Formats: sequence, structure tokens, C-alpha cells
Amino acid sequence: MKRTAKRILSTLLIVVMLIGVAPTGGIDFTLNAKAMDLSSYKVGDLIEFGSYPQSEVTDEEILNGIKSVEDNYKWIDYNYYAGTGNWDDGNMKSVDGMMLYKDITYNGNTYRAVKINQYRPYWTCETSSASNSWQDDNGYYTNKVYYFKYEPLKWRVLDASTGLIVCDSAIDSQPYNNYILGADGQYWSDSNKKHYASNWEYSSLRAWLNNEFYNTAFSKTQQDRIKELTRENKSTYDSKYDSNPTSDKITLLSYDEVLNKDYGFNSSSEAYDTARQRKGTDYAKCQGLYVYNDSGSNYNRTSYWWLRSPDTSLNAGDVKVGGYMGGSFCINMTNEGVIPAFKFNPKSTICDVHEYKAVVTEPTCTEQGYTTYTCTKCNDSYVDNYTNALGHDFGEWKLTTPATCTEIGVETRYCSRCNVTQTRDVDKSAHIFGEWKITTAPTTISDGVKTRYCKNCDAFETESVGKLKAISVKLKNIETNYKKSGQLEPKITNPDNVGCKVEYKSSDPKCVIVDADGNYFAVKTGSAKITCTVTDEYGKVTTAECKVNVKYSTVQWIIMIVLFGWIWY
Repeated sequence: MKRTAKRILSTLLIVVMLIGVAPTGGIDFTLNAKAMDLSSYKVGDLIEFGSYPQSEVTDEEILNGIKSVEDNYKWIDYNYYAGTGNWDDGNMKSVDGMMLYKDITYNGNTYRAVKINQYRPYWTCETSSASNSWQDDNGYYTNKVYYFKYEPLKWRVLDASTGLIVCDSAIDSQPYNNYILGADGQYWSDSNKKHYASNWEYSSLRAWLNNEFYNTAFSKTQQDRIKELTRENKSTYDSKYDSNPTSDKITLLSYDEVLNKDYGFNSSSEAYDTARQRKGTDYAKCQGLYVYNDSGSNYNRTSYWWLRSPDTSLNAGDVKVGGYMGGSFCINMTNEGVIPAFKFNPKSTICDVHEYKAVVTEPTCTEQGYTTYTCTKCNDSYVDNYTNALGHDFGEWKLTTPATCTEIGVETRYCSRCNVTQTRDVDKSAHIFGEWKITTAPTTISDGVKTRYCKNCDAFETESVGKLKAISVKLKNIETNYKKSGQLEPKITNPDNVGCKVEYKSSDPKCVIVDADGNYFAVKTGSAKITCTVTDEYGKVTTAECKVNVKYSTVQWIIMIVLFGWIWY
């Protein structure tokens, strides 16, 4: 079932068709291969000049060949526009990756690959969807890649004396202007409201014709044969919408020009003129061209195409399907055909039989080889017989800068064909360290440090050396008798033989006294604690205690009893 928006537009097209009159003709549009220069051509003769992607490639063998080399080429973004669905809010903008392309050379021919990631809306203000596009109606769908062959462009002679020619097919599908802003009762091509949306001088289509199309379709030699064309750009509706005159290499025809009998057109705007009818190429259909589809009509498969003439601030002139000249269309429609025109040098020779001289450019390591064919009679030229770049032929890697402890080294290799060099880094060499040496001696209270130095540079490493082991001391408790003396025998453990001093102290000198050498004497009965303090040479202190119990001996008890008994007696 036809989608609503498309059904409305299609119905409108049919109504337009029914308003016209019967088709007119009388000019034979066939390729003229006899005339030797353009001035001898007549109106309606066709010539071939330049090339552009046109026919879709369907041959499996050719497709496989193209695909075998396509990874050597990068995708390029068309930078096509989409919007919010509000047709004049000025919010339409380029959408990254909507559609991509790349030109591929294979077996002497050039092909264009087209990837459709999102449907291109038929108004730049619309969102991307199948219901807003003619691409799927034309058989082109998202998430697929299509391939089109570059083929010679056919041009129809309009005025041999001035060299004016026009393309014989709708070679692409583009909007007259990408941007539209409705404000102050008019429509503008910029947010600053400086120019009407239908202003040809500032239109995106004019820029596209003289940049993308011009540089894609024509070689440098061919570009030199295209002369600048100055034309007026008057509105078909009101002079306030006139654009300034423009001078371009590539342009479109105007409303008046497609009514010019001298150019072979019917002078009636209501005529269904075969001279104004245009069919689109496969490539144009892939871009979203509208194609009239009625197998019973004489105008089946024809398309709308743009004129450069402004109409209102919103619309520009166009030719309807079947060659009818009724009304105009909104400038941001992407489904109208592009029919380029230009001024060809009338004295340029158009050979019936070219005599080409071949000059071979050999491939290099990085550039393709090719053969340039230049006609010795008319200077026409083309390039063919592409050969792949050879790629570099590198020799073995050789060490050119040895690595050191502190600097990376370099290895180099050379291409035998072009002397291009490649280098790669060689990792720094490892340090060769000497023996560890104590640089900060350890103590019992702090770690030490040992250091070793690289024999080849100033690099060094350090490691911690553990603390010396602390001195430990132990004392045994002592049982002694009144008036007895003895020698303390502390058990001092000194694993690392550090220097130290030993001190003694009694907790009760009235009971037990002790001297600096550990000699103790029991002054009276009772008990006292003796503390042994060991202080090493680094100030670390270790202590131990023992308890000294002083009692009377048996003899001393007998003496005490006898003595006190005598005194009492």
C-alpha cells in the first residue's frame, strides 16, 4: 500500500500531467559522430563529454572484482541533510554517515560505491525514514552497498554558435537549497535572513554544480574547454525575488531558456515537450530521484528537474514529468533531477575518430600506474589502464644507532625502488650493575641502605638493609642471706656485637645495694628488685629485672635467739 505522503505527491503529479497538451517533438536526439567541431553541429545533436556514475553494476564477475579492491579506498560522507519534521524551522542540518560513497578503479574502469545507512528524506526538513524517501521505491535500501559505473555524459547542443549545451539525462538528485527558514512572512536561506531561500546566487545547488559535480565529471583538460557562462536569474513570479546575475562554469537552464524555440524547445509552457523530458540514471535514482511510474504513459519513467529561475521566496522553477512547465516546487526537495548546462568552447574540435597518443606513467611504490591517452587532433584526453601501486620493497632491518642504558636505539631499512626509509625503535639496553655496597649502615633503631651502580652510566639502584638485631638481657631471681654479697650474672645476647654499656639499680638500697659491676650486698632482710639496663651504642635500651629475697640463715637465727635471750636476762 502506497504511503500517505507519497500517495499525495504522486496524485499531484498525475493531476499536473492531465493539465498538459499532447506531446510535441520533431528533433532527432541521436549522437552525432560526423561533425568535426562544435560549430558544425545543429540543435539537438548529442555529444559525449566528461563522465559520471550512471548505470548500476549488476554483473557478478565485475562486482566481485570491484569488491576485491574496494578496501583500498576510503568512504566519503555525502553530508546530506535531514530535519525535525517541521519544514521551515531552520533546524535542518547535515547528518553524519547518512550516505557514503567511494570511487574505485578496477580493470581500467572507475566505479562509485554508494552505502545507504539511512534513507535520504525527500525534503531536507524531514526526518529520515522509508516513508519520507523515494529511494526504496526505486529499489535502493538501507544497510546495503550499490555500485555504479562511470560512463560518458551525453550533452544536447542548444546553440552551436555560442557553445551552449545541456545534459541529456537527470544525472543526480539534489535540493535547490539545503536550508530553509520561515520568518517575517518570507523564506530564507540563512538564519540571518539575508537571502531568500530561492536565491540562485547563494543556493547549495549552484555550489554543488561548480564544485562536487564539476571536479568529478571533468578532467583538467576537459575543464579547460568549459567557458564561464554569465546569465541573469530573474524570478518567474515577482522581480523582488530576482537573484543577481551569476558567472559559472556549470549552471542550470532558466525558465525562459526551456521555452526557447531556437534551442529546440516548445515555446508553450503547457506543452508536454519531448525536448524537455528527462529520464534519470540509476545513480540519480539511488540518490532519491522521483520517477513517474505509469507503463501506459508516454512519459513513463521521466522525472522532475530543476531550473535556476527563482519563483517566490520559497519555490524555484522546474520542469514537470513529461516536459510540462506548470508552477514551481519548494527549494528543499531532494527528489528533483539535476540537468547541468554549460558553455562549451565552440571552436573545440569534436573528433569523429580520435587519434590518441598514449603516455604510460609507471606505477611507483605508493601511486597507481596509468596510461594517459591524448587525441592529437582535438586534445581530448582520458586516463585508463590503471595498475596497482607496487608497494615498497624493503630490505633487512639494520642497526643504525645502538641502544644504550639511557637511549633507545634505531634500526633502519630502505626501499630498493624509491629509497624511502623506515625506522623502528630498539629498546634500551639493560644496565650492568656492580656489587652492592653499604652506603648507610643499619643500626638497631633504623634500616640501612645498600647501593649498586651501573658500569656504563650514572644509573644506580638502592635497597634497604634491615636493622641490626637488638640486644636482649635476662636475670634470674636471687635468694640470699642477711649480710651476704654476690655477683649478678645477667644473660646478655648481642647477635651483631654492637657496643653497649650495662647499668644496675636497686629498687630498695636499704635492703639490697648493687654497684656498677653487678655486685650486690644484702643490707637487711626483705626483698628488692634489681634492674639491669643495657644501652647499645645507637641508644636502644633493653632492661631486665630480678627479685632479691634476703633472709636470716639458721646460724643467724640461733645467734639472734641467744643474743636477745641474754639481753633480756
